[in-house]
Amino acid sequence: MEKKVLFISKDQAERIKDYAVTFSTNEGKRVLEDLKNEYFRECYVRGDIWETFKRTCCRDLISEIEYMIERAGMPIEIIKEEEE
Repeated sequence: MEKKVLFISKDQAERIKDYAVTFSTNEGKRVLEDLKNEYFRECYVRGDIWETFKRTCCRDLISEIEYMIERAGMPIEIIKEEEE
């Protein structure tokens, strides 16, 4: 299966690379696993909207880290940004 090409800005490409480099180290993998174990769980807490909100945000953050790591394995084409 052919991988899709990401058409992104240079800044976005650098961010993706930074996430991949950081979380591909042994330490980064351990940190991500620790975050998942601590925060990647059921979000809803009956009767506590603020705890539900906090858990949802933590889960979304972990999902964003995984998304960025996944994108690092895709072919990337830098789009030329218009000069202002």
